[in-house]
Amino acid sequence: MGSKEGILHLSMAFLNPGDKVLIPNPGYPTYESVTRLVEAVPVFYDLKPENNWEPDLAELDKMDLEGVKLLWVNYPHMPTGANAKQAVFEKLIN
Repeated sequence: MGSKEGILHLSMAFLNPGDKVLIPNPGYPTYESVTRLVEAVPVFYDLKPENNWEPDLAELDKMDLEGVKLLWVNYPHMPTGANAKQAVFEKLIN
């Protein structure tokens, strides 16, 4: 089993048709594929080099997050290879 199967199984366990999923852009293509496979709705958030390929929390706060059930985050980031410090995860959790 690899990451694709894990992403599929997590999505099947937690998502229902119509649920929204936050997906990084750029990001691992499987996030979008699996989201559509389980009939959930992909909602993309941008990762930019000027922000070290980290989520911009101020921009996420401006988004309509109603109905979002899952947020995909992965580091080292695929496809950029960027790494995140623990503080990034702590901010996302908060």
